[in-house]
Amino acid sequence: MVTVLSSLDPTDLLPANIMDYWTYEGSPTTPPLYESVQWIVFKRAVEFSSDQLAALRRLIDSDRNQMQDNFRPPQPLKGRNVRAAFQWNLV
Repeated sequence: MVTVLSSLDPTDLLPANIMDYWTYEGSPTTPPLYESVQWIVFKRAVEFSSDQLAALRRLIDSDRNQMQDNFRPPQPLKGRNVRAAFQWNLV
């Protein structure tokens, strides 16, 4: 099944109080690992149901692979700048 979206605002998928986040440039979690991704890490966890996770895992990417197990361990910063979209006080 293919679904074509005429428009999508990703913020409509998130709780209203979740907009504090860090962001940095990096690579995807699977090869070829080109530095082509703008990562966003929310300050607070976004919760979802097991049914929502199962639906996400059934999605097919552009290479016709299921979108699951696409993770790897955290990588060193290697000089990347991490920016916060909120006031962050280091104590």
